[in-house]
Amino acid sequence: GGTGARLRAVVSSNSNPTFSFDNDTDTGMYTAGANTLNFTTGGVQRFRLDSAGNISFYEDTGTTAKLFWDASAESLGIGTSSPNRDLSVAGVISAQTAANNASILLLPDASANVIYSRAGDASTNALPLVFKMGDTEAMRIDASGNVGIGNFSPAEELDISADAPSMQLSSTNASGRNYGLQSTNTGKFAFYDGTAGVNRMIIDSSGNVGIGNAIASSFHASANNLVIGSGASSDNTGLTIYSNANAS
Repeated sequence: GGTGARLRAVVSSNSNPTFSFDNDTDTGMYTAGANTLNFTTGGVQRFRLDSAGNISFYEDTGTTAKLFWDASAESLGIGTSSPNRDLSVAGVISAQTAANNASILLLPDASANVIYSRAGDASTNALPLVFKMGDTEAMRIDASGNVGIGNFSPAEELDISADAPSMQLSSTNASGRNYGLQSTNTGKFAFYDGTAGVNRMIIDSSGNVGIGNAIASSFHASANNLVIGSGASSDNTGLTIYSNANAS
């Protein structure tokens, strides 16, 4: 080894640190064992660096690490000394404005994972919860619980706004199909078959209904409220209504 002066000290404790101050003997630096470095204030352990590079910051009693850096996993734990993600938090997460006039709380428990959107950390007043893609709002849940997709002020429990807004139900079964609803940009309401890519029923702005026909009001001007099919009048497509007297 090299030459020069060396300073050696014995293993000590948090109440009697090896390096302390004349007028404050329970505050300073010490080692509690091989390859560890500890810091204490007021006789209570506050910080520990071990041989693996793990760093522990302790709570007020100096017994439990509440902020822990796992050097080998390169992970940070808050409230846990066993982080299993880049950042693991055991407890409630609060994100709020500097003025504390808006806050989001993440509160996991044994029965549910709860997200609060509040007007302040301790407030019970609701604020809208907004989701953005890039810098454009994509969805929001307003203070009354209504959900708006493409709509800043949802008027109903679910309000979807677009040039021709639609909603699709997709079956994952091999024999299933995809069906949907659409408010078209021509003023019609469509029931469509997403698998075939065609509309199965249309209700136009006058209330006329077309089944298998997209323009019900263009057929049979004297009786066009319900039109079935779009073939010639000789086709076997129609609607039969039986009265009780003729039923058999």
